[in-house]
Amino acid sequence: MFRLYQFFTAFILLAPALLWAQQASHLNCGTSHEAQAIGLERLAENRRMAPQLLADWQQQLQSRNSFDSTVYVPIVFHRVSRGDGTGAATYQQLHDNLCAINAFYADMNVVFYIHEINEIASTQLYVNQDNTADYVRSLHKRNGYVNIYVGGPYQQGTSYGAYYAPNFDWIFAWNNQISGGTTLAHELGHYFTLAHTFYGWEGMEYSSASVGNKAPEMGSNGRPVEKVIRGQTGENCQWAADGFCDTPPDYASGGGGCSFTETWRDPDSVLITPSSNTPLINNHMSYFSCRTSFTDQQKEAIMLDMISRGQHYNAAPAVLTADGTPSLSFPEDGGLIPNVDQGVELRWQAANAAHAYWVVVEKVTPNTCIPTGQTQEFMVQGTYLWLDLEPGQYYRWSVRAMGAENPCNYNASPWACFRTEAWTTAVAATEQLASAKLWPNPQAAGQELILSLETAQSQKASLDIYNNLGQRVSSQSLSLAAGEQLLRIGTQDLPAGHYWLNLQMQGENKQLPFVLVD
Repeated sequence: MFRLYQFFTAFILLAPALLWAQQASHLNCGTSHEAQAIGLERLAENRRMAPQLLADWQQQLQSRNSFDSTVYVPIVFHRVSRGDGTGAATYQQLHDNLCAINAFYADMNVVFYIHEINEIASTQLYVNQDNTADYVRSLHKRNGYVNIYVGGPYQQGTSYGAYYAPNFDWIFAWNNQISGGTTLAHELGHYFTLAHTFYGWEGMEYSSASVGNKAPEMGSNGRPVEKVIRGQTGENCQWAADGFCDTPPDYASGGGGCSFTETWRDPDSVLITPSSNTPLINNHMSYFSCRTSFTDQQKEAIMLDMISRGQHYNAAPAVLTADGTPSLSFPEDGGLIPNVDQGVELRWQAANAAHAYWVVVEKVTPNTCIPTGQTQEFMVQGTYLWLDLEPGQYYRWSVRAMGAENPCNYNASPWACFRTEAWTTAVAATEQLASAKLWPNPQAAGQELILSLETAQSQKASLDIYNNLGQRVSSQSLSLAAGEQLLRIGTQDLPAGHYWLNLQMQGENKQLPFVLVD
């Protein structure tokens, strides 16, 4: 494992950052020259302060139990939908990205974890509308956390897939540009002070910029073009391009595949040889398509910035990985849900060490439990969920126990298929019944429930109780007087479980769910 206390003992100081105008952003990444310049200035300051930062880290390590040297970094994912709540990234996308990011940063002994998934319904932010989007983001930003806003799919006319904004200290990405985690790993590199390996070549390609079959002396932003030479007179890797000497010269702002076949020559006409390709095409901060790693000096820079931001003070979250499986309570497999005017309640038993529960509800074809592709997702902290479902339809549901660090290894309950009552024929407008309340709820099995009613006039009524399979387990007729009244409902013959009380009067229904416990 990469340990902070094994850091380098000598630090290379960056030359003062040059000032330059903002250039057009590349399609892959919208983090501009200007934004990267801010990061490089912070990088230089972190290197200057490295002895103090490392001493602070050592002191913090000594206060931890078992000398835990992991740096825990909380992320707030802002899940952006249109104004009507549609079109947001799926929870699966966010969780898969977190797992991929943690894999990419694992050798730094860094653990990113989800502190919060914040839901934002804003069409302006969904399409990242100029000016307005920044205002909406500022209303939702959580100070002290890494804020990642995931908007809608890539918008035609824009020239980026994602970017880091240092003035606001947040990351924005389109939801169809983040698969595999490489995009967010790249933007997090910017967040923690790293520039592109080809810094200074944005908007400029070797084929058109080279003169006499060699690279120019200066890049597109006025920064010196990096040379091949290392450890000798003429070396400029400390201040040219990205400021790292273990990333080879990179003149490919247009990126490339997984191989390097170009014949580039640096400003001294020295050939960039194939032996230097690996840290180039595999580097997260390049535009090659095989990005999987950072160099040692890049890792050191990231860790120094984490310390300077105070991330090393974060204690390990109480729950990183769930080790239990939730058990579905209601509705069970094959169940029928009677109509209920305040929505449908789903309930499950808690799983051991769960940070949150990811509830998936899918519409299925009748009597087959085959999903139709219509899916709803919910992230909740408790063990129940109320939601609106269509009457007379078939569904299935499952609950996944999530850990904060590694949600890709979740423990999911088996699917349970159920159907909803055809409410359109069972429910009429309740005019005769002014109010109805059932309490206490939950109640101990065998104990009485109290039904409080207020009716407009005297009338006959029926009171039925259904179990969670839709079976009627109790029925009685009532004579109701006008006005307020209390009725005692016996449960002595009912075992613990979920039930529905159905009160019917003059063609009108009122459904009240209740729970009996042992």
